[in-house]
Amino acid sequence: MMKHSMLAFCVLVGVALIPASVSAAIFHAGDTYQLTERETITADMYLASGETVLSGTVLGDVVAAGGSVLLNGTISNDVSIAGGSIDIFSVIGDDLRAAGGKILLDGSVQGDALLAGRTVHILPNAHIDGDLRIAGATIIIEGMVEGNVKIYGDTVSLSGTLLGNSEVYAGELSVNTGATLVGDLDYTAPDEARIHPEAEIQGELFFTKRSDSVLTNPGPAIAWAFGTFFLVRLISAIIGGLVLLWLFKRFSQKVAQKILLDFGKQFLHGLGVLLIGPLVVILLLATGIGLPLGVLIGFLYSVLLIAASLYSGIVCGAAILWATKRELEVTWSWALLGIVLLGILRIIPGVGWLVWLAFMIPALGYLSECLYRGLRSE
Repeated sequence: MMKHSMLAFCVLVGVALIPASVSAAIFHAGDTYQLTERETITADMYLASGETVLSGTVLGDVVAAGGSVLLNGTISNDVSIAGGSIDIFSVIGDDLRAAGGKILLDGSVQGDALLAGRTVHILPNAHIDGDLRIAGATIIIEGMVEGNVKIYGDTVSLSGTLLGNSEVYAGELSVNTGATLVGDLDYTAPDEARIHPEAEIQGELFFTKRSDSVLTNPGPAIAWAFGTFFLVRLISAIIGGLVLLWLFKRFSQKVAQKILLDFGKQFLHGLGVLLIGPLVVILLLATGIGLPLGVLIGFLYSVLLIAASLYSGIVCGAAILWATKRELEVTWSWALLGIVLLGILRIIPGVGWLVWLAFMIPALGYLSECLYRGLRSE
């Protein structure tokens, strides 16, 4: 049974999966997912689809990644999205975090909003109760924000109502007719902002001149890009890890048990695979006869690395559960905790990566061992 699970696992990693649901959460991976306006979900949702449309009611969190994401229903808790095109017309009961190529917001966010994209457009009907943080090339704000605003962009246009203080770092800033800025506006740009005579700025205005543009001074942009990359990677890890946990629940339990009960052996196996694998592939590719085998081993090596990275968070969650409650099992909630914790630790230079490797390498060792046994028995 184990060998067939492992072979199926290697084939399905990175491939679209079928929809699924569990009592505590709903998971879906595939080409499309649609929740109609008459449907209500009373659980958290984790979605990975080419096209996602949520028109109904979700009484929980939503974590979604895909080519295009459309939200026009009601979501009671947090929303985290990564996608090429993101359109939000929903009422969101808590915080919104979105990263994508194009982001359009015309709904209500009752918490804070963190948005990062090539183009970010907040339409007139949009209302954000909390703070707003935006990074992008082109940023247009026409709606209302009750909290403080911080913006980093190349071209920034303000036409909405901002009740809190605003901090803007831009290559070009314009405050247009219809804009109402109740708090202070503190901006940094190569030139002074273009402020329309009918724009209303009730707070103080602070301008810091830069001799360079945003594009020639990429430091802050790199920081924002890193933050966006972290958000996308974390969302992808959450979806990938939890979908694998659903699809291979028994196998995931076995992986965690073997690693935690025989850590040293699995770590040494994984370290050997990590170091020797690329050398074997290079040697085989360098010879004409070994080229097909080199391509095959290279593919399997890549799949194992991805799988081990996904399973590292699951094993981390199981390790925390074992250390705190002496229960050696894999659960959805503890797996999610482990994935998020490792995702945060990986942004810490040195120590963070060592902690991640401490879980990834033994996972690589055990997965490689299972794959070897499966191929050998076949």
